[in-house]
Amino acid sequence: MTTVLAPPAKAKPAPRQRKVRPIGLKWRARPLTYLTLLAFLFFSAFPLYWSVVVASLDNSAMGQIPPPFLPGGHLFENIQRVFDTVAFGKALTNSLIVSSVITLSVVLFSTLAGFAFAKLRFRGRPGLYVAVIVTMMVPTQLG
Repeated sequence: MTTVLAPPAKAKPAPRQRKVRPIGLKWRARPLTYLTLLAFLFFSAFPLYWSVVVASLDNSAMGQIPPPFLPGGHLFENIQRVFDTVAFGKALTNSLIVSSVITLSVVLFSTLAGFAFAKLRFRGRPGLYVAVIVTMMVPTQLG
């Protein structure tokens, strides 16, 4: 008796691996992204740098036009003068206490409100939720 066997199936070649890129970004978009991020970094960090520059200048250098863009040599002298002439340490301590109490109370009450909106069903809940969301959209300067 003869048995007919089917010829062995040819193995398919493995599919080529495609290079994985971030979704929605072409290869040319990456430098533009980094340039945009660098611009935001510059505009965000410049006020801090300018504060250090102005704090390190003496009175005559502050009125110069154009203003100097490099820090002067009087930074530590000016900081010492602030602590000597004004009760700056006390003001700093008071600011730290007030900001800590406000931060902790906002976190506590926001947690309680979030739990109430998420888990509790009560009359007027949708309207109150909309009121909370609308008041969050109002800028703090107007409050």
